[in-house]
Amino acid sequence: MMHWTKDSTLKRRCTVPTHDVTRAKQFHKIPASSAEIADRLSRFNELYEALPTKPHTAALIYTDPVTGSATWSAIGNRLTVGRSPKAVANTTESVLALHDQEMSRQHFEIVLTSDGLYLLSDLKSLNGTYIDGVREQTRVLIGGTEIRAGNTHFIFTGL
Repeated sequence: MMHWTKDSTLKRRCTVPTHDVTRAKQFHKIPASSAEIADRLSRFNELYEALPTKPHTAALIYTDPVTGSATWSAIGNRLTVGRSPKAVANTTESVLALHDQEMSRQHFEIVLTSDGLYLLSDLKSLNGTYIDGVREQTRVLIGGTEIRAGNTHFIFTGL
């Protein structure tokens, strides 16, 4: 956002509102090398190609801990993930219950914000939520973001 300020030199100054700085800090780290990018693409492609049906919306793709098969879960407006997550009594929330003993009952949630961003929040899980290898409380997701909760690894598809 550009703001014009009248000071002694009448120069243009760029300021960023506080909420934009906070949001910018929530984006994930940029891969360090082309090898890391190639590894991430390989993991995504392997999992995506193994899906019996492909998602047509923002989703989490993962290997089911019980069956070992690739699967996915659409996110919608809100998705709560855990061993036994509870949905709020409305039709816009989905739950994904997984048989992963290292996961908390309500481990993390992903919410579609009014800005059209997908925001992941750890729900005070015991073992934490790792996003692109870093333990995080809250993070804006982009396509290809890798998430680990308990022993389960997810990849966010984006739109």
